[in-house]
Amino acid sequence: MSITPRKALQDVPRIIHGGLHGGSSRLLDFSVNLNPFPIPRVIRRAVIRGIRHAYPDTAAALLIDALSTHLSVPSDWLMALNGTSEGILLLSLCYLSPGDSVLIVSPTYQEYERAALLMEARVHHHRLEERALFGLHTERLEDDIRRIRPRLLWIGSPNNPTATHLTQEQVREILSVCESTGTLFILDEAYANFLPSGPLSPLQPFVRSGHLAVLRSMTKDYLLTPLRLGYIVAHPDIISTLKKAQPPWSVNIPAQEAGRAAIRITDVFARQWRAARNLARDLRHAIESLGYPTIPSECNFFLSHVGDSSGITAALQTLGVVVRDCSSFGLPSYIRIGTRTARDNALLIRALRHVGRKRP
Repeated sequence: MSITPRKALQDVPRIIHGGLHGGSSRLLDFSVNLNPFPIPRVIRRAVIRGIRHAYPDTAAALLIDALSTHLSVPSDWLMALNGTSEGILLLSLCYLSPGDSVLIVSPTYQEYERAALLMEARVHHHRLEERALFGLHTERLEDDIRRIRPRLLWIGSPNNPTATHLTQEQVREILSVCESTGTLFILDEAYANFLPSGPLSPLQPFVRSGHLAVLRSMTKDYLLTPLRLGYIVAHPDIISTLKKAQPPWSVNIPAQEAGRAAIRITDVFARQWRAARNLARDLRHAIESLGYPTIPSECNFFLSHVGDSSGITAALQTLGVVVRDCSSFGLPSYIRIGTRTARDNALLIRALRHVGRKRP
């Protein structure tokens, strides 16, 4: 008879993510929200330079120094991560006990809920409304924060899958309420570099109170997806707490080297982010012209209302195109599309046009 795992694991749902996950490379994958441009040669060289027979620096000190300079944030307010998903798990591990309340603005990335359930927390959802195009009504959320008084509050900005995002004033207002309720507000900015306004800045005035932690990924925007790299910006007390729980050597040497190289050429990536945003805008308009409504977006991905998302997703895959069926987000009428190159986007439009002709 096998040893029984913790009961909390029985309540953890299976999480579905975008991406081919080892599937056919001949499929055009629009189910992920990545920078669609080629990896710069300087990044490839940095990865090769990082492949050596040595343990990584657990503190990722050189990478943290580069981030500190780039963000104008002291190094002890920063921590490198093996992707933002590690940060989600660490924050839940360090700040949740069984029975604590967690408030999640949803539909959103499901790893927030999974991490909370692993810690046996009580999960509450503040559901964004379709009729409001999934925009956040700040006063309604603030009422929920005061009522629930959660230990953690999770918000994605831009949010996955809706692409809606917070203004700095909204962040400031929500943070003020969290300070009064003893809540740690976690702002996930994995896609913020794709926004015209960019990520939250300057950071220190927002995180100084110890009630805001900002998660950022370098896998989507800086083309470091296979390396798994991200970071967190927070008050030094939070950073020192998280370091107690982070496994040693969490961020490998190729990721640290590539991250430093990427920061040095941020101006190159900024041009790519702007181009990706424009490609997504043009793709969204083209899809609307086929009769599929879309949700407004200012970043590199968007939602499209197609009716039967599972059926459309299956039909497109037979034509060599993969999109994200949003049924797992509780949106069975929507697909999420992350832009690719102009040529690939044209092939998606052709496939959607073909599928549309077969619709009843």
